[in-house]
Amino acid sequence: MTTRRFRPPAQFALVICLLLTGCKMVDSQNPLVAPEKAMLDLRLVGAWTAHDSKQPDSIVYVHVGTAGNGFPDGMMRAVWIEHSAVRFELRQFFFLARTIGDRTYLSIVLPKDEKTPETWNPADVGTWLFAQADVSESKVSLRFTPVPKAFEKAASASAAKFGQSPSNKYGYELNGTTDEIARVFAAAGPELFDGKHPMVLSRLRPPEDPAR
Repeated sequence: MTTRRFRPPAQFALVICLLLTGCKMVDSQNPLVAPEKAMLDLRLVGAWTAHDSKQPDSIVYVHVGTAGNGFPDGMMRAVWIEHSAVRFELRQFFFLARTIGDRTYLSIVLPKDEKTPETWNPADVGTWLFAQADVSESKVSLRFTPVPKAFEKAASASAAKFGQSPSNKYGYELNGTTDEIARVFAAAGPELFDGKHPMVLSRLRPPEDPAR
């Protein structure tokens, strides 16, 4: 069995690329909410599981909770465990959640280097990766693929700038202040992210108590 103890969150975008069609995402130099003003989304807390259709013998477990350890109170941590007959991998990443209207978005930290941050330092952030989270009691559907025309239309009415990423590392970038970026998301409606190929996480239920 191949064992990889840990994969830094900077490589999480590569994991997403493997699971999604098209592998186009949108990142920014600023998050959708200031870390010190973010609030925990308790709907996301808990244990989840997902299956990768490209690797039917592999199963993924994701545990979501508070970041803790000196991070802002509203920052969340996800620990990702992938296990199969031939491989075991452990990854973790940090993110902020913000609900605008009836839609929830995530700002995922991608650090500047391959070192996983032990505590919070804004200087360690390389970029923020955006995603939409459609949350129900039993499932979370994560949308990462942007709809460029929707972003362009919403950004045109604000001071934020949307376009092809110069490095083309993630596909597109949306830059501006946190408030300007929030106005783009608020003005755009539900069509910012393509819902055709979401990553779907299913909540793991605790076992029933046999005595009950």
